[in-house]
Order: sequence, then structure tokens, then C-alpha cells
Amino acid sequence: MKHTLIRSLPALGLAVLLAGVPAAPAGAAGTPGARPEGATLPAPAQEVPAPGAVLLLNETPHLWVVDEQRTAHFVADPEALDGRPVDWGDVRAVTVSELRRTPRAEPWLTADLVDIDGAIYLPQFSPAGGAPTLLHIRSADDLSLLGVGADNYGRVVLPRATWEKRYGFSTDKLPVADFATYADDLPAPEPLTPVAPATTDGSIG
Repeated sequence: MKHTLIRSLPALGLAVLLAGVPAAPAGAAGTPGARPEGATLPAPAQEVPAPGAVLLLNETPHLWVVDEQRTAHFVADPEALDGRPVDWGDVRAVTVSELRRTPRAEPWLTADLVDIDGAIYLPQFSPAGGAPTLLHIRSADDLSLLGVGADNYGRVVLPRATWEKRYGFSTDKLPVADFATYADDLPAPEPLTPVAPATTDGSIG
């Protein structure tokens, strides 16, 4: 049954709905269902999740929710789901590769991401409220996985001073942790490398 989540996420021990394994095609000759020697099975098409489906990234607590356009949105924290329809009867475990093949859009955030000296952080609030934890986004691939790209970067990633003024927190006083989005099918991504600004004489500082 679909319902709207307000301020709290259910336990991640919810039953996960796994996709069924397709049957092997019948061979051109011989025993029905047999596969000709040397032949390979085609890769099964990825199922398009229904609106409201919850995608749980393997080996992490991170969630994406599918909207009415069948596009997945990363959910930063419980507050970010306030007023949005979620089908907790349709929770699916996915790998990074499967998630990358799923259409994704702008993340659902309680507070915008913040750029601190070239490093990008995702503010994540707990259900109890209070100050957020800043989760370090360690690669451009991870940023893309969250649905942040060239088209929306300037809208959802704020400079430090702008972010602090908007949300009323000093980033120096907030706890920091890593935001791990890779799972068992990919190695850890390369870290983001900030580009040093050019000096007035054209050299790199």
C-alpha cells in the first residue's frame, strides 16, 4: 500500500523484491530448452521500476525513490521525503551498475550540497533533527549517481558562505563523514581533484 512518509524512514530490514531469473531459450535443435554449444544468453532487459518504488543501494543505507515519470531521485534524509508518495511494499536492492542504468534526476534534499574549498559535501539530517552531518562526495561519478550534473550543479551545490548564510550552520562545527556509494561490483572511485585557480600572471598557484 502506498503512503506518504513524514519525518521517518522504515527499518532497512524490509523485505527486498528481487527480479526473477529468465528461463533459457530453447535451442535450435536437440533437447527443448538446451543451448547450442558456444551460444550465449542475451542479457536480460532491466525492469523499469514503478512509481513509488524504493531502490536500496547494496551494502549502504542509501535510498532512491522513483517518481511518476519513472525517474529515480536520491533521498538525502527522512525530511527530504516529506509529502512525497512512497511504496514501501516495493523495495528493491540494486547494485551501482543497475542504478547507473536507471534514469535519475535531481536529488531530493533537505539542504543543498555545499562546496568547501573545492570539496563537495552532502548535508544529511537525522530523524531527531538538529545539525546535519556533512557527507563528503569523493568522486565526480558519485556526484553523477546522486543526480547532480552540469545542468543543475549551480542550483544544488552552493559556495560555503552562501550555504552557511542560508541554513544558519557553521560548517567548521559540523561532523563530517564519507559518503560511500560504490558497492560490490565496482572499486572505490578516484577522489575528486580540485583545480587550483590561476594567478594574475597566468600561472597556476
